Amino acid sequence: ALSPYLWIMADDNKCLGEGSRRALAAVIDTFFASITGDEADAILENPHGGSRETSREEQATFLATTGSSAGMVPRVEEAIATVLTLQERTEVVLLLGALNTRFGSSAVLCCLPTRPAFADLSAAEREAALLFLSTSPLGVHRKAFNGLKRLIMGLAMSFVDDDGKNPFWRHIGYSTPTSPKPWKEHDLKSHLLTIDKDTELEVDAVIVGSGAGGGVTAAVLAAQGYSVLVLEKGQLVAPEEVDSLEQVV
Repeated sequence: ALSPYLWIMADDNKCLGEGSRRALAAVIDTFFASITGDEADAILENPHGGSRETSREEQATFLATTGSSAGMVPRVEEAIATVLTLQERTEVVLLLGALNTRFGSSAVLCCLPTRPAFADLSAAEREAALLFLSTSPLGVHRKAFNGLKRLIMGLAMSFVDDDGKNPFWRHIGYSTPTSPKPWKEHDLKSHLLTIDKDTELEVDAVIVGSGAGGGVTAAVLAAQGYSVLVLEKGQLVAPEEVDSLEQVV
């Protein structure tokens, strides 16, 4: 039988019930809590220098805004519904459902059921609860914490609204790159070699994988005049097909 917390996904990419969504908002607002008072003042002093596009007043308003208020809850729920595997999605939905109840929270956090549900705890208590999961000797606890952290933190800095903007970018001094210029002077496909039989090639260097490390290494060596062979399992992606956004969904 399906758990009552496991909802069937609709076309709008929603997979959480109201209780699970409330717990998700509480988790998000623990990672991205409202910062005010002396703590906010210390951040706004910006002791490390640098520049911002926003004023001190705008920064203060931003620091006081929780992650859920910045629109992260539907974005994370969409990622849960569309990015995670069925097994991962089931585990996250069940975990969030448990964190919305007193008895479920006591089971997850190893505390007495007289304590309120995670979603009803204060910000400081929620932070302590997540820290407990992060350092727990139980692997299932650390897995739960790391899974939520990676999903939420990754989305926080990558999701964009209908205008292609992220609410965090202006406040951290990040601006999106301009549209990448296609490498019109290079016919990339002419350098693509499909090997379907035993083949002998002589090159100066062989790079396995054309990712962030391999691609740069190959480019640097080629620029120095070396012949380079890059082994890549994935499909060719031309520069003009890349939008410079690191979105999870």
